Amino acid sequence: MTRPRVVHTLADVVAKPDLIDEVPAVRLPALVTEVAALVLRLGARMAQVPAPAAIPAADDLERMLTARQVAKRLRLSYGKVCSMARAGTIPASRVAGNSTIRFLAKDVRRFIRSRRVVPDAVNSSCSVDPV
Repeated sequence: MTRPRVVHTLADVVAKPDLIDEVPAVRLPALVTEVAALVLRLGARMAQVPAPAAIPAADDLERMLTARQVAKRLRLSYGKVCSMARAGTIPASRVAGNSTIRFLAKDVRRFIRSRRVVPDAVNSSCSVDPV
């Protein structure tokens, strides 16, 4: 006596993927349709969730700078660096509460590179004192 074929649901197949081989061929299109609908729902749900902020790698965390250190490197005031961070001009991360911010050294270097000017721009914007 042969055992009757069991029609497996999507939940069965997800729980035990080896059951795919036992799903009758006529049931496969319906399962594929269910999977496609699930993928669409998951995609719609993902679109609603904001992307997580990138977490710096461990070696980057070792190279975090304070606002005072950044100010010294950029030869700006501490207040100017803080206002640039608030405005998003230079990337910063909050640590240890709401008031403490740190800067990744690589972000500061990237900021400096992004502010480089071409020689013609320097010549037209810098005035030379007469001798």
